[in-house]
Amino acid sequence: MSRNTESNSPVEAVTADLMNLRAKYPWIKTFTATKRGIGFTITMKASDHPLGQYNDLESIRTQLKKYGAGFIKKVHDYWWDRQLRRPRTDAGAIWDETVLNGTDSTAKAYLNSDYTASHIKSKYYDGTSRNATNDAFERYLFGPEGDGRKEVVRLLGNSALPVIKHKGAVAEAATRDTAEIIRSMRFLENEDTYGRYDPLPAIPGEREHTNFRPVSVDLQDDGRARVTTVKTAAGKTFTIRESDPARPMEVRVKGVDLRLKEPGDPRGVTQDSPGFLPNQNVNRAHIIADWFGGSGYKAAGNLVTTSDHYNQRVMGDAEADIASDLMAFAEEHGLERGQVCMDLAVTLTFGELLKDVFLANIASETWYEENDADSRAELARLTAILLNPPVRRVISVEYDYSFHSTISEAKAFPAPRQILSDDHLFTERSAT
Repeated sequence: MSRNTESNSPVEAVTADLMNLRAKYPWIKTFTATKRGIGFTITMKASDHPLGQYNDLESIRTQLKKYGAGFIKKVHDYWWDRQLRRPRTDAGAIWDETVLNGTDSTAKAYLNSDYTASHIKSKYYDGTSRNATNDAFERYLFGPEGDGRKEVVRLLGNSALPVIKHKGAVAEAATRDTAEIIRSMRFLENEDTYGRYDPLPAIPGEREHTNFRPVSVDLQDDGRARVTTVKTAAGKTFTIRESDPARPMEVRVKGVDLRLKEPGDPRGVTQDSPGFLPNQNVNRAHIIADWFGGSGYKAAGNLVTTSDHYNQRVMGDAEADIASDLMAFAEEHGLERGQVCMDLAVTLTFGELLKDVFLANIASETWYEENDADSRAELARLTAILLNPPVRRVISVEYDYSFHSTISEAKAFPAPRQILSDDHLFTERSAT
């Protein structure tokens, strides 16, 4: 079958080619191709002996079309909700919800091309026994480290940029100042969860809100586990369970009756997370995200230090998936987003950042010079902070959630989502 794989033959040609073996081996009855996820399993009929997995281009094209459309919608929804819906002047919003319409043709052409299908086929399936599930295919292509994700985001962002700039500059709500800002906009494909448009016009009077500040914190500690119940000014209750009060290596934060924040609402106050250091490419990550109502106050126990990549791309991607599930539930049942409640439990498992790994990462940075006294002093300072006790590194995160309507009996219990380890923590340092 290797010759057929190299020439991307249709599956019918593969089985016809194999039938030539009957001249030499008359005990062979026939060969069949059974559809299995992506591609076909080729079976020889005699003693029903499986010969392996064969993946044809047409099956991969079908999967690209199926999952590509969903990914494009998720990116556009994210840009609209988190970026483009917010800027406004006294005359109203600068952009309306149609601003991204028709800007996805270049990305769709990339996903529909023979080159893309052939690349995925050769990279993930040729020479393997993979019978990929739908979820696996989606992860290969569009997950945080997905092979096609970066290219699709780049194509979407760059195609939409001139449209966004034109519509923003001529909008009725635009002023001379906002029009100048809009004309200078760029698309930064490597920032935020799906890239970021920058600069965006400032929002008059916007500042971080304090609605998620704790108004009560109740702690119970029996020596084996610590349970903290936090109530916020927004009226939400969160429960934080830590496996070991002395050095918790598993933390579970649960919130009930949560709502998805309305587009354009400002972020809540975010204080420093445990172990946070400025200028180290790390983030003060929310365990339950800000746009789900999670508090950014240190006393609320909802913050963890992660790499910026892990917070913005890996955790951000999982959070965007949950938001998409919520909006799909609302659409299915004819609800507004404010009529959907979510119960969400997020479980983090930690490991300790090993001293030799940390030291090797720092020693490889451009700012560090072994024979320079200032470099050695800075390394000693960082070591004292991060290794006494050793900083925790996220090994895995699981999101377990459900939805219910506030006006009907509709409910949904999606499958939990899990993401793996933060492999970027303290591997880079910014220049400032």
